[in-house]
Amino acid sequence: TSALNIAIQDTFFFFFRGPLYAEGQALTVANVDAAELSACYLELLKQFEVKAKLAVPILLHANSKTTPQLWGLLIAHQCSAERQWQPDEIELFSELSVQLAIAIQQAELLVQTQTALSKEKELNLFRSQIIATVSHEYRTPLASILAAASTLEQHHAHLDEIKRTKLVQM
Repeated sequence: TSALNIAIQDTFFFFFRGPLYAEGQALTVANVDAAELSACYLELLKQFEVKAKLAVPILLHANSKTTPQLWGLLIAHQCSAERQWQPDEIELFSELSVQLAIAIQQAELLVQTQTALSKEKELNLFRSQIIATVSHEYRTPLASILAAASTLEQHHAHLDEIKRTKLVQM
């Protein structure tokens, strides 16, 4: 039975297994009917015809000094019959969960980097707009000053006192 688009209430996870998964413990169930599981969890597994189960936590490490955080679970269900999970299968799932954790962390770093790059681009655009505005605001008066100074320099002798004073005041 497919679990796609079905809302699942799993109190077993939150109250019993969650803390153990957070410590890195896997759950192997060779025979759901013979396992010591809560009645509600057993009913949930039977709803999806699960006969055996292997669940390995996906733990994300922020850095080497912090406790890893439980991100999710990598789960395999055997629905056709009971199954004795082999040590190499459990090891393979554990290694896959480590690789998934690395991929998830890299994806999160990529998103953070893209966000930082986007903010940097916005800041650069804002800075360019400010520089263009300031440049424009100074360019206009400077052009008038340059024109007046150039006129004074080239035609000083030919200008009367009133025109020279007006150009100096500019």
